[in-house]
Amino acid sequence: MIDYIYTISNGNMLCQSDNQLCIEGFYASDGGFIIAYTNGIIDFIARSDTSPYYVGVMRSANSSDFRCFSNVDSSPCTAPPNAAFPPQSVPQIMTLTVASSQDALSAENSDGSPNHAIAGASLLTGPQPVTFGIYHMDPSSCQQTYEGNDQHTVYAVFVQDVNFGGDLGVKDAVAIDEYEAGPTPSQDHVERYYYVAGYGRVREGSASYNPTSGRYDVPLGGNSVRNLVRPSAIAQPQTFCPQGTAPLQQ
Repeated sequence: MIDYIYTISNGNMLCQSDNQLCIEGFYASDGGFIIAYTNGIIDFIARSDTSPYYVGVMRSANSSDFRCFSNVDSSPCTAPPNAAFPPQSVPQIMTLTVASSQDALSAENSDGSPNHAIAGASLLTGPQPVTFGIYHMDPSSCQQTYEGNDQHTVYAVFVQDVNFGGDLGVKDAVAIDEYEAGPTPSQDHVERYYYVAGYGRVREGSASYNPTSGRYDVPLGGNSVRNLVRPSAIAQPQTFCPQGTAPLQQ
């Protein structure tokens, strides 16, 4: 999965057809990886400290919030964070079922948002949802404030011959479904990400989700496809609260 997630665009970024949202990858100063969007969202991706075999989003930031993810044991995120299964976490090496592009299309609404799991997707987190803690972080001091818990379940499948259009055209991809429950029912949702070797996170869709009934949202959710290669306009973000430092304060 490193070859799919840790993708440097070599001076280019991937953009939507309207150029309103672009994305680029950078290696972080702490040995992890950064996925940065032109709208200010930043994902810091690295291996877990408690399950080094897994790689996922250890910290995330947007214009108003910076968060890290920890095991739910009333302790703050350590560095590296101690969440065995942070958001979107997947094994670095895994064997996946192969699905067709038609299988993937049949699991989507007309706008590309997910409406059910892709046939044959493998459950990566076990039969029960995995719980992790969410902490707000002050990027200047790395001091943390506990926000609440989140439960998530992750599925993945290898999808052949997906037509992404634009400069990408038809590519094989790894599709990851991340089901999140909490901290409140209004936040229950599923996020679907497509990763392509050499391009990284090229597509994502989301929908609200009821984990009790298994029902997806109506009306449709959201979806974005980045299939245009453009010269980079994203400066490498600072590695806030880097991994490998002393445990952070609560």
